[in-house]
Amino acid sequence: MFVFLEVENNVQRGHIVYYNSSVQKWAIASDDNSLVGVVSSDPENSEDKVIAKVIFAGSAYAIADRAIPDEGGNLAVQNGKVYVDNTKDCGIISPSILNMDQRQENDLVMVHIR
Repeated sequence: MFVFLEVENNVQRGHIVYYNSSVQKWAIASDDNSLVGVVSSDPENSEDKVIAKVIFAGSAYAIADRAIPDEGGNLAVQNGKVYVDNTKDCGIISPSILNMDQRQENDLVMVHIR
């Protein structure tokens, strides 16, 4: 499930975003304590607004905050990026593809948002 939404100027493809009610735009999420989505397109200017496709359920590619274990795990958010924390429950980070190098900070990794 996706929606085209207005995002803040510093948002990029792969960032995790939340709704910032003080500016009424989707902004980089500092954690996963609110409704979050994954920006799945490069934001574009349209009618003096920055618009991006944001996925709220299903699979997408998100930016890794740190190295991701080959087995993947439960998705957690920090500074608009994802990492594995098996105490969280807002989604999963997929396992690594066979024979792939370990996924590192700032790599795009497949996630599934619930």
